[in-house]
Amino acid sequence: MLSSSSISTYASQTHLTYPKTLAQVVQELDHNLFDTYIKPKSKTLTAIVQRGVLDPDIDWYESDRPTEIRPYMFEILMFLVHVHAHVSSVSKSLLDRTMSTLVEEVAENALLCFKRVKKFGMGGMLRVLLECSVLGRMD
Repeated sequence: MLSSSSISTYASQTHLTYPKTLAQVVQELDHNLFDTYIKPKSKTLTAIVQRGVLDPDIDWYESDRPTEIRPYMFEILMFLVHVHAHVSSVSKSLLDRTMSTLVEEVAENALLCFKRVKKFGMGGMLRVLLECSVLGRMD
């Protein structure tokens, strides 16, 4: 007959864990569902940022002083507005979490893309500052 101590010893030797609590299962489901929703949105935003920042038609060194926001920034804003409307209609309690995660993804991807630019001139640096200030106001 097995005793509780022999079961514990067997479990620790075989790296088995005791059954998860309901809260742990719910937390895992929440995490999985959230990731499933966020990943395609994040992928779309990453593609928009990459197209905008790494656009071969932009010469970051010879760029003139910016006078307007480039179209990819509006594309990001419109995408986020669409996500905001969708999440608001489903669950307002998920709105902050969703939007914060996506805006953070945009900022991280923008940083990665800007790091890939070899050289910036004054106009290019001003454009980066302008675009980053727009990103900063999204959150």
